[in-house]
Amino acid sequence: MVWSRWACWSRCKPGQVFNRIHVEDPADAHLYEPTVDYVGLLSRAGAQAAGYVALFDTIARDRRGWRRLRISATADAAEICDVVPPPLQAYSIECRHSYLVDLAGLRRSGTTYLSSRSRSMRAALNQTRRGYEAFGTLHVDIAPDPATGRAWLDDLRGLHQAHWTAKGRAGAFASAYFCRFHEALMDAGIRSGLVQMVRVSTGPLLIGYLYNLAWHNRLYYYNSGLCYGLLPRNDRPGLMAHLCAIEHALAAGWDSYDFLAGEQDYKRRLGTSARTLHWVDVRPGGRGPRLERLAFAVAGRRFGIPLAQALDVIAPIVGL
Repeated sequence: MVWSRWACWSRCKPGQVFNRIHVEDPADAHLYEPTVDYVGLLSRAGAQAAGYVALFDTIARDRRGWRRLRISATADAAEICDVVPPPLQAYSIECRHSYLVDLAGLRRSGTTYLSSRSRSMRAALNQTRRGYEAFGTLHVDIAPDPATGRAWLDDLRGLHQAHWTAKGRAGAFASAYFCRFHEALMDAGIRSGLVQMVRVSTGPLLIGYLYNLAWHNRLYYYNSGLCYGLLPRNDRPGLMAHLCAIEHALAAGWDSYDFLAGEQDYKRRLGTSARTLHWVDVRPGGRGPRLERLAFAVAGRRFGIPLAQALDVIAPIVGL
């Protein structure tokens, strides 16, 4: 989905405006709340490049007076760079790592997930596992139907909100719109296979719930609700839940377990690879971008570097 919005810059002439088009970055804050961290086109595997060709052609043909197409947090920077047609120009405004576990790579190498981790991380995970196994056998269950998924989502929401409100934060589920969106998504997503709700337990005790999205044989971790306080020491329900879910996904044949955007320490330590996400601006040719670059420089704002140059410097996927 594409939203357009107008913005007036304080350093422009009175009344002057620049049209900005955003992909998955809506102006209304409540619409942004449920969106996932990767932005791109909804297309069949292998058809992304053709989709971007059509997008750029449509914008160039049907929208006049636009100054910027912003594609935020996208893993499709290489595809965009390959097909953006002249005189359009693509710039990387920002880039960040997102972390994932390359499950297909682990299977090809015959490597277990734990053995792929550093010595210190293996020690921490094994220590945590022993603590939880004192209560019984570790179990991973997948919600088999929408009714179970909705019930687990309610439990996840309660755990999530209790944890974050205790820290003085609102929590993701404070928004009624956010809750309604995910209740509807749970019903449709479990039927279609887009949503995977995971429950991790030890003996009779719950460790937590993981809310994953599934697409093209890849799992994307989206949110969680965790039971803190089960262990007097090494109380790490998040690490334990992810470890169990990753090992379950490895055995089940999934290609990857993706932590989505965010450079939190646990994602870096659990991930076997890092993907580079770019915030991309596509701009028309001509005088407009040159004047806009000057306006950005005067305002002390980031205009970006050519996307091809950014891709030459920064590898799209690196092993950890």
